[in-house]
Amino acid sequence: MAAAANQGEANGVSVRTHRASLRALALLAPSLAIVVASCGSAARVSSAAPPTVVCGTLLSSSPAGAVVYDIAAPGFNDRQPVTAPTTGGVVIVRVAPGCSAGSTVRLSPADAFRIVRRVRARDGRLVVVVLKPVRSAPAVLTAERDGRTVGTLRLDIAKANL
Repeated sequence: MAAAANQGEANGVSVRTHRASLRALALLAPSLAIVVASCGSAARVSSAAPPTVVCGTLLSSSPAGAVVYDIAAPGFNDRQPVTAPTTGGVVIVRVAPGCSAGSTVRLSPADAFRIVRRVRARDGRLVVVVLKPVRSAPAVLTAERDGRTVGTLRLDIAKANL
């Protein structure tokens, strides 16, 4: 009789408890498999910024993401000067809204920055200029198209950021 009473129990735990635990594990197994598979899959979620591309030209692939000052955008506010470069130690300025018609740029004083990269529109004029600060001096970049000012950007890179 003692043997019959022990058939429903194993070491003080009922067989029902074991069955319930096995059912719960069976329900959780697919979820666990998904979690484990996602940890080792090739497609990973990233907080990195996408590459900076304008008119098909790669300007930056930094995971931190580059700042692009779009002075051709309606309502661009140039009241605050740019005081620090973006990733790579440069200032990236978009001077035309599209890739078909560009702008001409004027930088004053011209020796405060060096243009290290240009993206041209189909008409040969500029869409983007990438500026490298040469010395700490206030400067103004002006973009013009067809005799009209497209936009301006005030630059005042601190000596510590050169």
